[in-house]
Order: sequence, then C-alpha cells, then structure tokens
Amino acid sequence: MNSSVDLSDGIEVVKTTPQSRLLIAAFDLFQNNDYNKVTTRQLAAKASSSAGMIKYCFGSKQGLYEEMIRQQFNRLEQGLLSAYSEEQGLNLKKLFANYAIFHKNNPDHCKFIMSILAYKEGPGYLLLTALLDRKWNLLKSLIESSQKNNHITKKLDVDVFRVVLTSLSIFPFLIKDVLKQSGSITSENIFENTAGFSASILQASLNGNADDIVSV
Repeated sequence: MNSSVDLSDGIEVVKTTPQSRLLIAAFDLFQNNDYNKVTTRQLAAKASSSAGMIKYCFGSKQGLYEEMIRQQFNRLEQGLLSAYSEEQGLNLKKLFANYAIFHKNNPDHCKFIMSILAYKEGPGYLLLTALLDRKWNLLKSLIESSQKNNHITKKLDVDVFRVVLTSLSIFPFLIKDVLKQSGSITSENIFENTAGFSASILQASLNGNADDIVSV
C-alpha cells in the first residue's frame, strides 16, 4: 500500500508519520497566514497530532516553520541540479520548465518569500537569507563549471547573469494574481510560455553569439 503523498511538487513524505503530517499542515497554514496567527494547536489539529509532537519532532513552532521552508528550497535546488550535466552544461530550457512546474504547484511561494524578506525581524528572515545565499552560490558554481567545460562563454558576467535569471524566474509568478485580476492574461499556459521565452533570451547570452549581450 502506497502511504506517501506529494508535498511541494515532488517532495515525498510518509503520510502516516506525525512528522510528515505536521509538515503538510505547516505547508498549508504558514503559506496562507501570518506566522504569529498560526498556533501550535491549529497545526496539531490539522495534522491530527499534538503540540507535544511538534516539540518532539521540531523543537518548537519555529522549528517546524523553518523545516517547511527548507523543504521548499530543497525542491528548488533539485530543479536547478537536474538542469545541469557535465556533458551539456546548464540547460536553461529545462531549468525554467522546472521552476514553472514548481510555481504551478506552489502558487503562493513567491508571496510567502516576499513577506519574509519584507520583515527583517521576522521568524524566517535569517534562515531565508542563508538559503538564498546557498542557492545563489550553487548557481554560480554550475555556471563556472559550464564555463570551464566550454558550454558557456567565458565573457559572461556571472553575477549579472544570476540577477537576471533570478528576476525572470520569480517576478512573473509574483504578479500573476494582479495580471489575472486585471484581465491581462488570456492564455492558460502564459507562465509556462513565459518561462520558455525567458530561457531562450538567456540562452543567447550563454552561447556568446552576441557580444553586446554578455558585455557590460
């Protein structure tokens, strides 16, 4: 009998364990509510567990909250790593496709991240900045490895590229609700198509076919 469920687009957890049920509950409650308004009683009730189990598994509500954030970023890192190979370098089409799938399955992720970054004294700020740094450094290492193997032009400014890639992979999903509400979106696949278009734009800079693109 299969007892696993899909959490955050592909993170499989065992549904029958208290720890996994609490992570699923945290994923739902913290993504849609202010941290201080979510109680351990609510988390425990949603997970059919207890406040004592939260303390046992995660140490505290804060510990559960932070583990939920780590789960999401682990998934994003998996999407980044799966788009890279030593034979071909960084495949931007696959990378953006992975990100589009992630955001489709986690529609509130961007707003959640922005809410954390907006409050430096908040419960997840330090953890989030550390995770972003780790992802930023991972991306840099993959780009430099691709350059070393001649899959990416050495003229590319790695830091500029990382900023642009981050912007293109996050901003469309951050404003999607505004666009939908205003009626600006007419296609059901607009964000998947946007991801493909963004990948094609950045691919030109990786190939170095246009010096004016890679030079600053």
